[in-house]
Amino acid sequence: MSKLVRVLLIFGSVIGLMALAGTALAQRLPRNQTQPLGGVIAIGELTEPDGTIQTVDLRAGERNNQQGGNLRFYCPKMGYYNGAVRSVSIRNGTANLSGGGALTKPDGSRERVTFTMTVTLADKHVTVNVQDKDGQTYTMDGNLNPGFVVIQVLSPVS
Repeated sequence: MSKLVRVLLIFGSVIGLMALAGTALAQRLPRNQTQPLGGVIAIGELTEPDGTIQTVDLRAGERNNQQGGNLRFYCPKMGYYNGAVRSVSIRNGTANLSGGGALTKPDGSRERVTFTMTVTLADKHVTVNVQDKDGQTYTMDGNLNPGFVVIQVLSPVS
């Protein structure tokens, strides 16, 4: 896939997410619900020091004291991952997340993995540590460029 097509896909996704997020937050919530307490969006290309380019798509947050979301990434070395975010913490412009799901390897085989992830707003830095059931690990580390990162903590509705 050409770099221009990837960039257009990324920015199209970002614009769509921003429109959806704005519409959702603008609507009045029922009295028994609160606004999301925090959220993280990180979409873009991560280039590792060896030149390998990975595509990262993260959307996670908290609503009504339940944390969740989705992480997807594609890495030529590791394969394609699509799985759940199970925990999110946000502090001083940095989000720490963890979860698990299925990794489809380049050869087509699938395996269950877990991950921990750190996203930093200031420099769009992303670190993803992936571990399989046998304890083997792989780390993706770098800045999203091009990329889009939003880390936001919202006040509850009073």
